[in-house]
Formats: sequence, structure tokens, C-alpha cells
Amino acid sequence: MILGTVTKQPAETFSRYIDFVRRLDSSETLTGVGVTATDAASGSDTTAVVVSQPAISGTKGQARLSAGFTADSHVIQVRVTTSLGNTYEDEFLLLIREE
Repeated sequence: MILGTVTKQPAETFSRYIDFVRRLDSSETLTGVGVTATDAASGSDTTAVVVSQPAISGTKGQARLSAGFTADSHVIQVRVTTSLGNTYEDEFLLLIREE
């Protein structure tokens, strides 16, 4: 499910987090995270171009966004695994625009 849209300029680098707290049981914790990127137009894998350093911060999965080319659009998927063996994922649209 696409949660929303993030816009960045090509030279910007920053993190975005997706909070999975509403899906977790009271004793469940995040144990792993993976972040992937897909070109919205072609469907090709662009992970190496626009994301790096996936991390966990409490109940949140982190996507570190960097680089990219003006006018490109990417679907960023954050997938987490939990202490109970569950896997959850959410996505957002990354628009790269020179403003």
C-alpha cells in the first residue's frame, strides 16, 4: 500500500521512517529491515541509486534516500521482520524534482 509521497532534490540526502507500531503485538519487536526502490515508470530495480543504510529505530523502519535524477519517480518499499516471525511492508512514492 502506498502511504504517501516524498519529494527530494537530486543532491539531497535524508532519512524517512515508516512506523509499524499499529501492526505489532505488545511484546513484538522489529528484528530486521530491508529497503528497495523500483523505478515507477519502468519497474526496474533502482535500489543502488536512491537508497542506502536501512535501519531499525524502535518500531520504525528507516529508508535513507540519496542521489537520483531529476524527474524520476521511485516506489520505495520498507519491509520489516519481527521477533514473532512476521513480515510487514509499506511503500511510499519518491519524486525527484529540482526546485
